[in-house]
Amino acid sequence: MFKSKISDGTVFQRSAAFTDCSVDQMTVIMNAEEIRYFAVNRVGARIWRLLESPHTLGALVQILLQEFAVDPALCRSETTAFLRQLVDRKLACGRVGPAGTLAVEPVELFGPAEWQALREAGLRRATAISPRPGDPARFKRFWAEWEIDAIARFTLAPSDAARFRLVSRGQTLSPKLYTDRAGDFRAEAFHQLRSGGASLALGSFEDYSNLALALSRRLEAEFRCPVQVNLYVTPGGGQGLGSHVDPHDVLVLQVTGQKTWLIHEGADPGSSSAETTLAPGGWLFLPKDIRHDVRNLGPEVSVHLTVGFHPLTWGEAFDRAWRRARAEQPEMNAPLRVGDEASDVPEQMMTRLKGRLKFADVREEAEAYYARFPALAAPVPAEHVAARADLDAIGEDTSLVWRDDALLSAGAGGAPKLALPYRRAPLIFQPQWAELLDTMRARRCFRPKELPAEAALANLFSRFLAGVGALAKA
Repeated sequence: MFKSKISDGTVFQRSAAFTDCSVDQMTVIMNAEEIRYFAVNRVGARIWRLLESPHTLGALVQILLQEFAVDPALCRSETTAFLRQLVDRKLACGRVGPAGTLAVEPVELFGPAEWQALREAGLRRATAISPRPGDPARFKRFWAEWEIDAIARFTLAPSDAARFRLVSRGQTLSPKLYTDRAGDFRAEAFHQLRSGGASLALGSFEDYSNLALALSRRLEAEFRCPVQVNLYVTPGGGQGLGSHVDPHDVLVLQVTGQKTWLIHEGADPGSSSAETTLAPGGWLFLPKDIRHDVRNLGPEVSVHLTVGFHPLTWGEAFDRAWRRARAEQPEMNAPLRVGDEASDVPEQMMTRLKGRLKFADVREEAEAYYARFPALAAPVPAEHVAARADLDAIGEDTSLVWRDDALLSAGAGGAPKLALPYRRAPLIFQPQWAELLDTMRARRCFRPKELPAEAALANLFSRFLAGVGALAKA
């Protein structure tokens, strides 16, 4: 009997010892060796087929709500009861996921119908907008205001203008406005600029949040290319980036507040356009080279994530192969002067060059490109993905433990580097936090109030480190 409490994160999968067949509009589940048979109705049959692969209770409920007209509360309670019956009869097995963790599954996040529409739009590279208002809270798990403060205080992000930007009316503000002469972050000045209407653009947000990293890795697995997540926080009535085009496809997830998008038909600013407003829980897929202008016309702060897809195109692969082939042909640097005839081009050189540009070279360039992204599509361990509520709840009395696979080392200038097996690169902290990090690692088990730091700072640092996978609740 399955005695554990069943929650949204409980994972189920059917037993391989059983098979099924259809009899008079019913599905019969059977074990021929033990001569055991069980009949289930249409909804039960759908759950049974879904359990060919592991599914959480939350994912199953979302799928059923999309496919059947049923009250959400009734769907959850009856699905829970059915799953318990399957486990009790050894038709399926259930396991409780690690406490306080959260798997990021697109079908659960978007629902089956929306995920299918989004996936098709991504593969066809066609503009698509969420067809109906989704759960307004479904993307809130990916962001909290305290994370911005932690990233700015503890990491080197503020010194990287390409990654950390305050933008006002389309113009990037100088980092000198919110850092001191040594380049250290000045929190008060930063928040004053934001209160005055500046928007925050934070690149590679997945480096600072395992929730965002888990999402990016799942999308990499689906779209088979590198994925980057950017975060944009815009005050009411504000505008961040001006009218622009992105050199890659993007998926926009509206976390909170709203954003109004003016979307053109192409890159030309004079092309016809259409306007759409994303509310919390809404999403938009936009192919590369589509001009757009984004504004927050509402009174509330607007937060959205932009997921960028970075595949190597055929044209880019041929360009890379061509540049390498040209470098191996020194005579290609001979000048081509005005009046030279095509017949003057050495035929032997052209023959060799054509022979050099083969499919094998293009494939080699593709392999070299994707080799720059280790752990492409590798999942983030579920136990390293803390749920938003658990992160927010970390306080001075929370018992925490430093993970064995969280490796700390010293970088340039004494800047601490944190490495985890599933991350592509270490997370680099500002040098002044080396002592506090060493203390956490040395003690291994601790509560924030025991750390040699002011209470609010110790709590904030502990939340951040739990969010990037270095700490776990004891």
